[in-house]
Amino acid sequence: GSAELEALIGTDPELYADEEVASQLGAELARELGFRTAADVRPEEVVRHLDARAAMGKSVALRVYGWLERGLAQGRVDAAWLRERLEGRAWVQCDDGEFFPARRVLGVRALHLFGRRRGYWEWGAVSCPSLCGAFGIARELAAALVLEILREAAEQGRADGGRSLLAREPAQRRMLLACYSLLGESGGAAGRELPLVLAEPADRKGGPALLAAAEKTLCRSDAPELEALFR
Repeated sequence: GSAELEALIGTDPELYADEEVASQLGAELARELGFRTAADVRPEEVVRHLDARAAMGKSVALRVYGWLERGLAQGRVDAAWLRERLEGRAWVQCDDGEFFPARRVLGVRALHLFGRRRGYWEWGAVSCPSLCGAFGIARELAAALVLEILREAAEQGRADGGRSLLAREPAQRRMLLACYSLLGESGGAAGRELPLVLAEPADRKGGPALLAAAEKTLCRSDAPELEALFR
C-alpha cells in the first residue's frame, strides 16, 4: 500500500501519481499501466531515503531496516554496495532514537562499560542479523571489543594524561573500572604502553589521571589481578 511505499522511499510528490488519477484508474489498471508498488522498490531508493532521514535526525521506520535485512538475506541487496553507500554515515537509529555510524554501534547494551561512546541497537541485533553482520555490528561483548574502545579513550586522553577526559566525563572512572573487571574475567590484557591505568596523584592534587603501566612514576598496585591486565 501507499503507507508502506512512503515508509520505504519517502513522500516526495514526484514519486507518486496524482491521488485522484490513481483512485479513478483502480488497482488493476494501475498495475497494467506500470504504476509501482512496494514490490518494485529499488535498494538505491531505500538507502537514499534512509540517508536523508538520518541526516535530518528524523525517525526512520523500522520497516526500512527490515527491508534491507530481507534484501541482504535474499541476495537482492549487495552487502559491499550497501557498505560503500553508507560508509561513515550515521544511519543506524539506535534504541534510544539517536543516530550513529555502524562502526560505533553495538547490538548489546553496555552503557555501564562505554557510555555514549557507542550506540546500542538491541532491536537490530535480534531483527536484522544479516544487516548487523554486513557492517560488523557486534552482538556480544568480547575482550577485543573492550580493548578497542579503551584504546579510543587512551588516545583521546593522551595529551594531558586523561585529566580533561575524566573531568569532562565524570562517569568515565566507573566505566574504566567496569572494563577492567570484564577484561580480568575474560583473560584479556591491555599492554603496558597505553595510558589506561586510572591513577590518583600521591599528593591528591590535580585530580585523577590515565597513565601507562610502563610509566615510571606509577606505583605498583596491591591488587595483582588488576596489575595483570597491563602486562
